[in-house]
Amino acid sequence: MVGSTQCVVEVQSFGPQGDDKDKIYERFLLLFKLDMPADGSLSLKMRAQKLLTAPDTHVSAYLRFSDATITKRDIPELGDASMSLDSIGPVDGKLGKDVRLQELGIYLQAPYLGEDAVRVAVVQDICISLQPRHACMGDWSIDDIRVEQKGDEETRHWRLCWAFERPEKAQDMKGLPYSDITGLFSYFLLRVDGMAVGRAYATEYVLQESVVEMLKGEGREVEVVGVGFDGRKVAEERVRLKV
Repeated sequence: MVGSTQCVVEVQSFGPQGDDKDKIYERFLLLFKLDMPADGSLSLKMRAQKLLTAPDTHVSAYLRFSDATITKRDIPELGDASMSLDSIGPVDGKLGKDVRLQELGIYLQAPYLGEDAVRVAVVQDICISLQPRHACMGDWSIDDIRVEQKGDEETRHWRLCWAFERPEKAQDMKGLPYSDITGLFSYFLLRVDGMAVGRAYATEYVLQESVVEMLKGEGREVEVVGVGFDGRKVAEERVRLKV
């Protein structure tokens, strides 16, 4: 059986500072350098487990922001336990468009642990995504769904085409997943009369002959569903089309 990929965090001590082996040391173990908005538009979900069982130790996940504030969340010792932040932003700082999330990592407090490598924590998965009902997602729409015939003679074929509309007051997308071709959408699911016929990573899709046959005569209901980079549905539209 093939298991999922995990990130195991290990540390190694090269000797106590001075002769004080009982001193509690503090370290920020960086996992990711980021440049993402900390204006409350993002949420975090992280599944991790504390592996370090030595006494007087503390392990947590940390987020560092551009205003020099740091947010921490304890990592439990129970397997597959998850932590979440419904709104990413500095706890003691001020939310605003100029504050950025810069780091995500593991915060460690521990005494001298010896010179052998010690496992601190294992991270199963991390997901930073847009709030489900946040303004930068809610007003995007899909429109102008149509079929077009393209090509000449032997290359002539039918394509399903559509457009998407970005709201006039959409927020700055810097640091967020965004495509110059598909905008806030990662891909589009295509259905004819409720039956899935394809997935597109652009705003057009070459139709199979079987689908073209379905659209002849009175036509069929065609649905385009736009899915965001976090796997959630952002927008959808249905029209009746025929060729």
